[in-house]
Amino acid sequence: MTLQEIRNAVLERVDEDPNDVEDMIKNIVNRAINDAYLEIARVTKSFIQKDNITLNDEFKFSLSQLTKPLDKILKITNSNENIELNYIINEDNTVQVARLDKQVKVFYTYIPNELVADTDVINLDVRYKEGLIYKGMVAYYSYLRKIDHATLFLNLYQQKLRDYKSYALSKMPRKFKINYNAL
Repeated sequence: MTLQEIRNAVLERVDEDPNDVEDMIKNIVNRAINDAYLEIARVTKSFIQKDNITLNDEFKFSLSQLTKPLDKILKITNSNENIELNYIINEDNTVQVARLDKQVKVFYTYIPNELVADTDVINLDVRYKEGLIYKGMVAYYSYLRKIDHATLFLNLYQQKLRDYKSYALSKMPRKFKINYNAL
């Protein structure tokens, strides 16, 4: 799926000819598709990265050491990935890790690059295509001040987001913590 394919799908659904639409409308729909792209990526945790990090002498690392732009840290483990470590994100964009081992693995979600060119590929599963289209339709109808239509597609988009989140959560491994003090 490319930016142009999704934009054309939006325009076709609202009975516009994708080859005969003003640039202002294309830009508005493109912005909405980008917004949906980021929102769906966050909700579904579609962009997960794992980086090997060496801590400094104070058992810290800078967020700038991560290879992708950080959205949210999911967990930090020892280098063998068998122990999840506690950490604190400081105001100076460093992360303090509670560990004596200098090598850690950081698992995090990252922010995908903005879609700019028509040929830019949307790196989401095809099952999320409908949500991208709905968000584009919201922007299109909002621009035309057709509030009833915009509201309808906003509600459909929000329902899709809830569905996507439920689906993503159902595919994630469950974490169980045992409180040994209670035994």
